[in-house]
Amino acid sequence: MEDTSSYLNLPAIETTEHIGRNHMDMCRFSGPEDVEYRKVAAALRRMTANLPENQVPNPRPSLTPEQRQQLRDSLR
Repeated sequence: MEDTSSYLNLPAIETTEHIGRNHMDMCRFSGPEDVEYRKVAAALRRMTANLPENQVPNPRPSLTPEQRQQLRDSLR
């Protein structure tokens, strides 16, 4: 049986992938070349790629390219 407890249920942006680590280590990466880091960074790029940038009025929060990069960099 597949574990769906962590799914966002947003098929337009969500890709489910197994991260081969336990809950304590799943967000601890050895660096940007770490396979698990690359999975998470790619998922964040997909999720933020279609967010509107600086559209007013905008009911959805938007991220600047710099903010998107900061999010990816924070995983290092």
